[in-house]
Amino acid sequence: MSELALVRVDGRVIHGAICMVWGTAVSATKIIAVDNVVAKNPVLKRITEAVAKNVPAKVVTVDEIVEMWKKDQFGDGRALVVFKTIAYALEAKNAGFDYDQLQIGLTLMDKDTQRLDKTLFISKKDVEMLEELEQKNVTIYTQYSPPLPAEPWKTSIKDKFKE
Repeated sequence: MSELALVRVDGRVIHGAICMVWGTAVSATKIIAVDNVVAKNPVLKRITEAVAKNVPAKVVTVDEIVEMWKKDQFGDGRALVVFKTIAYALEAKNAGFDYDQLQIGLTLMDKDTQRLDKTLFISKKDVEMLEELEQKNVTIYTQYSPPLPAEPWKTSIKDKFKE
């Protein structure tokens, strides 16, 4: 059974900061990225996984991460799990991936989002999904990088979101 070193939402999925900065900060021995679109496209999947040079990385669908978790909790080591979206994080939780903390790092701009700061673009639906995760006893916080302090999501997201 892997220890969950970090479970994070980051719209960029696997990139330099995930591999080098966060991976190192949490001593990850593997990265599991969840993006249904990339995981189903062999070319994009291969390119995305190749970004991680210092630690093995895999891009999977929500269904696949739940299956991996139920099988053997990702095997040995320390797993850094990166969800592309809050929706994927909620879907995986509801389907049986049992995590108790979720870090919101960077969310991407979309048509229904508000810009809360330089890295957070949040919609009303995102806020509702975070509230649902919180009701499932998931501690949610925002943190852009390891040297910066973590902040409760209600301070950095909910209190800034304008209905």
